[in-house]
Amino acid sequence: MHVGTYEQEDIGESCYHSSLAILESLLSHTITDDNHLLVTDMTAGTDAFAGSLHAQFDLIVMVVEPTQESTLVAKQYKALAEAANVKQFVTFLANKIEDEEDVLYLQSELGTEVIGEVPYSKEIKIQRRSGKSVFDLPVSVDQAFDRITTLAQKNRAEITTRLKLLIELHKKHVQADYIVSRHGNLLDQIDESFNYEGISY
Repeated sequence: MHVGTYEQEDIGESCYHSSLAILESLLSHTITDDNHLLVTDMTAGTDAFAGSLHAQFDLIVMVVEPTQESTLVAKQYKALAEAANVKQFVTFLANKIEDEEDVLYLQSELGTEVIGEVPYSKEIKIQRRSGKSVFDLPVSVDQAFDRITTLAQKNRAEITTRLKLLIELHKKHVQADYIVSRHGNLLDQIDESFNYEGISY
């Protein structure tokens, strides 16, 4: 499923965050069991902190290249995740790695180990241009994806705690002046009595 894009009539008139809000709503109403994972390819950078996206996942894998530009964004994301109390859900995947020096550079800059590595590879580029899946690539990335899957399954957020955080973020958002002036009081959208007890997957 693809959420959000620009049409010709949207040029100069709309903000991409409206599309992110649709994704946030879908995620807020989705529950997965222990046998399923929901994978989302989010917008790059720190846009996830503009709403509630940063609080919607059991694991956020940030793809980082061994460059100053990439690590600066990753460090900013890490700092925001810490401030938002979701740092434990963030990990980093090293991309376009040519040698061990690249990995050491990333770990030094980020202050943490990476969960896996994807090598810099001409074969990957050629395969992706033809639209082939990452799992069909000649260079093995299975180990990295196995680690990501394992950590995502182990890292599940306590669902009641997540619900409380999402409610707090919603309250903060709907009390912004521009929301109140345009839509009025939206605090009554929240069902304070809701809980996940008795909900089947």
